[in-house]
Parts: sequence; C-alpha cells; structure tokens
Amino acid sequence: MKINFLGTNGWYSTPTGDTSCILIETKEEYIFLDAGEGFYKADKYVKDERPVYLFLSHLHFDHIYGLHILPRMDFVKDLKIFVPDSKKIDLEKILGSPYTATFPGQIVPIIEGSGKEASFAWECQKMIHQDDSYGFRLKIDGKTIVYTADTAFCQAAIELSKNCDMLIHECTNKPNHKDGGWGHSNPQEAAEVAVKASAGKLILTHFMPDFYPDQKSRQVAEIEAKKIFKNTQMAFDGLEIETR
Repeated sequence: MKINFLGTNGWYSTPTGDTSCILIETKEEYIFLDAGEGFYKADKYVKDERPVYLFLSHLHFDHIYGLHILPRMDFVKDLKIFVPDSKKIDLEKILGSPYTATFPGQIVPIIEGSGKEASFAWECQKMIHQDDSYGFRLKIDGKTIVYTADTAFCQAAIELSKNCDMLIHECTNKPNHKDGGWGHSNPQEAAEVAVKASAGKLILTHFMPDFYPDQKSRQVAEIEAKKIFKNTQMAFDGLEIETR
C-alpha cells in the first residue's frame, strides 16, 4: 500500500503546496481523501481499471476545488464519491452546470458510522469545525489509516484514531496558536491526539500558508510535535509512504 500526498496546504495553493488531496493506492483500488487542487495530479497515479473512491470530509473549497478537473479524468464515470449526507445536494449542484460538466459517477451520502467496500472497511465521525467535517478511519490490507481532515482538538478525533497505524492530522495553526473558533489544530494538539489514541505514526498536513510559507516553517511544526509524539513526520507535496 502506498500513500501519496498530492496536496498538503490548507486554504489556498502556493509554490510550497497545493490544497488537500491524499491518495491511498492498494492492489485492489485507489482511494482519495479530499479533492483540493492537488487532485489535478490524480491521472498520473490512476493507471488501470481498479475501482476509484473519493471520501470528501466537507465542502470547503480547499477540499473540493480539484473536482472541476474531473472531465479530463478517464476514470470519472467509475468514480464513487462519499460525502456527508447533509452536503449531498450541495455537491450535486457543484458537479453540474453552470459550475462544471455533469458528473456521471456515483455520489454516496454517509452519516456517522461505518461501511464496507469490496476490499476495505471505513468508519467516519464528525469532527469540530466551522462547518460539518468528517474524519475517516480506513482498514486496508491489515493496516488502519485515520484522516481527521479539518478539526479542532477533540475527543472524536481521539476515538476515531484509537490504536491506528497511521494518523494523518491537520496542522493549520502555527505552534502554540489557539484556534479562534474556526475548528483547526496546531502541531502540539495533533501530537496530543496521537498520544491519547496510541497511534503508531503521525503525519502532519493541511498547513495554512499564512503560517507555513515554506518547508522550513513546516519543519518547525514537526520539531514541536515530536516533543510530544516522537514518531511524527511533516507532509509535503510528492511525499510517498509505503506500508507493508
């Protein structure tokens, strides 16, 4: 299983990174987590007819901007998009005229709970964010991967991440910065989630470009998080992690 980080910025893209998109590639399928601007790179990775799934945490533009690229993707008609039930109608509007070409794939509304596809199982819980945002727990090839998307430090993130092999947690805020009600986390809070959840590894992503204008500033976040949870790594566009 390979985990490819196609977009690691929050809010807007910069030369340091595109907005949120992660691809989990297995022998059986391609699984995308969010479709920010980094999603335009998708066809560089999807090379065959394995099923393609997309889990959308919420509909803020930095998580869906890449959807306007769908018409150029060969796999679009077979794409299955999971979206919070409360946002299904909104997504259907976005994936059609006058915003983009009509989407020929399948949109699946989901609520908090669990489900199963052909070769992997998933679970989702609502996080704490300005708008409804879900975190996802995926059980694939004997590994458990958790993606919290946009969230403030919360018990739901800890519960969803319990004993996972890898926690991919947002790092919007700079070290020690306390969120002003937007529903985001700093590196120390992400590390606290990893500690309390007994996670195996923590990956920091979704860096706000105003706070993290370059890779060096992201490295500072990694250093601060490691003081709390040693097995921490910052994400960057093009990072590939292979699990066995």
